[in-house]
Amino acid sequence: MENITEIFEAGISCLVPVYQPGDGNATKLITDQGICYFDKRAIKTVVRLLCKHYTIHMESCREKYGTIIHRQLGVPLPIHSQLLLIPVKMRKPMFGKDGAYGYVNLYSIKNLEEKDGYGWISLHSGIKIPSLHKMQTLRQQINQAKLVAGNIPTVQSGEAVRETLDIFYETCEHPATKADIAILKREILELKRVLKRGTLAYNNERIKMNNE
Repeated sequence: MENITEIFEAGISCLVPVYQPGDGNATKLITDQGICYFDKRAIKTVVRLLCKHYTIHMESCREKYGTIIHRQLGVPLPIHSQLLLIPVKMRKPMFGKDGAYGYVNLYSIKNLEEKDGYGWISLHSGIKIPSLHKMQTLRQQINQAKLVAGNIPTVQSGEAVRETLDIFYETCEHPATKADIAILKREILELKRVLKRGTLAYNNERIKMNNE
């Protein structure tokens, strides 16, 4: 599978910035099945290709969802219903333009572990991804991604909201800090708003069907 679009279609779990002999600054792509591929292009280019493949306007997404989580940098990037990329610091770049961040799919995360003071992400495929974030920071990154997931316009009912909450409880079995509680309170308010919006959309659709 050499065509990068075929790799995208296989399902992306993680994009990792790496230095490859002969290629320099490159990207490792990990699929949902845990298969790894290498692309000689930088991770910024690969992400842009991924967005183009799914007709996503990356800058517009970052602006919109950055407003929701009150951030301009490190904004999670929703691609489709099963792919929401979380920016994660994964390396110390040799050169400033190489970039330190990779991306992990929210829906590929099984759990988190702590090693030597830093957070590691365990994927459903069994692969473990080291980060350069402290655990609290990594959890906040994931929580913000869940907040973005709850605000994707394609939500039409409460089902997606309930799924988001299920993921939250599965991945956040840890003593809550004040920061975690603040984020959770904000998430609940946002999720309630999304649920209300989905219910209204559902009711309007039923009214429309009854009037036809």
